[in-house]
Amino acid sequence: INLAGTTSKWTSSANVTVQGDIVARAAEWKATSGTIEVGVNVDAPKFEQEAGKFILSGTGAQSVKVKKLKELEVGANSDATMESIAPLQQTIEKITNSGKLKLASGAKVSINEIENTGTFTSHASEFTLKHSLTNASGNFSADKLKLEHGSDPITIEGGTGNTNLGDVECTGVGGKTVVFKKDITIGTGSKLSGSSTTSLLTLRGEGDDSKLHLSGEPATPARYVQVETNLPVVGGPYITENSKPFGFGFEIANNPANWIFDDATLTMYWTGAQN
Repeated sequence: INLAGTTSKWTSSANVTVQGDIVARAAEWKATSGTIEVGVNVDAPKFEQEAGKFILSGTGAQSVKVKKLKELEVGANSDATMESIAPLQQTIEKITNSGKLKLASGAKVSINEIENTGTFTSHASEFTLKHSLTNASGNFSADKLKLEHGSDPITIEGGTGNTNLGDVECTGVGGKTVVFKKDITIGTGSKLSGSSTTSLLTLRGEGDDSKLHLSGEPATPARYVQVETNLPVVGGPYITENSKPFGFGFEIANNPANWIFDDATLTMYWTGAQN
């Protein structure tokens, strides 16, 4: 499909299958329903999908330049790159990747949900996750990642050493929760904070085998956070300010491991007797 020479407005509401390229650099194309399947490249920086699915089913390199997708599915044989349309932001409701997907340098991408069983790499200048990342069996690597809360907790699931979020930013979000499942690596440039001593960001592990991996001590202490006892740090340590461990009774004795709570906001009581 070649709409390169037109600035017309297009609307599609049924299935579209293209074995070759889609070129619509100036045309405004809005998909209101249906599945769009593409075998090669997509150069349509004004394309917006309100409903349906967008499938990359190629057998090699695929370049994609679009503005808004409802659901992106990257096939097992595709080696796809989401190209930048900066300064505009690209938004994707859901990504299901079983092939290779890269967010290109300079891109500004906001994603609600990611399910990855392939290889996902981000060099985007702005990469925002709003709801969940599931990466139990894939490989996920980002230079940096911003967590942007809605009404629900943000959940991040890794496997064993295969989920590197890079430098994570989640700041000024008191009352919100981030749940980490299995092994998750974050960068030493990460910034985590709630809003105040009475409005904390909760950092929670899931189960008894969740860990945050660090290559060293983060440059910026976490502030106004409460860390549940089932989320130890491997490496680090991770220093916090105006924060506290969260657990019951003896759970907080030396837990969570490798977190340091300077100016802790909890009160400790001695209930024993002098011997």
